Amino acid sequence: MPGIYVTGMPNYRSTPYACISRIAINTLFYNNELFRNLSVLYFGGNMFSYNRKINFYDCDPAGILFYARVYEICHAAYESLIESFDIGEDYWNSPDYIVPVINSEAFYHRPVKYGEEITIEINVKQLKTTSFELNYLVKNSRGEKCIIAKTVHVFVSKESMKKTNITGKVYKGLEKHLV
Repeated sequence: MPGIYVTGMPNYRSTPYACISRIAINTLFYNNELFRNLSVLYFGGNMFSYNRKINFYDCDPAGILFYARVYEICHAAYESLIESFDIGEDYWNSPDYIVPVINSEAFYHRPVKYGEEITIEINVKQLKTTSFELNYLVKNSRGEKCIIAKTVHVFVSKESMKKTNITGKVYKGLEKHLV
């Protein structure tokens, strides 16, 4: 369901505000002490989807997805997103740049169990000249929101180890999924 999912609200599960803009959300909560550390992740628009089955090795002894595995699953979806750009170069082994993750978060809403088919929907929340933020919505086969995650990536020159501009084809690919 497209909309804004607000996470971090005390005593509430994430709530969809499908008809409220990000500006309205920010205005509503800006001066409220209770909502200062609120994370707002937007889902909708031009999402990229990636499907995967949860394997036994993904789970803890209770048969539930081990919390840290969500980052592996999200990274696999990110790799699939980059492959879809057909950029004609080796993004992962470029002689010119690396693209480390500089920040990540995950919010767990429902357990994901062994054998479940999940869908990871990705969009680009922020796209700057040297960095970008990806948002991931993990849903089970019933379409229920299970996990919301985000990662922030920065392009770094291998030679100088300083920030560098995102290459043109990658930028254009990311731009297609910008919300």
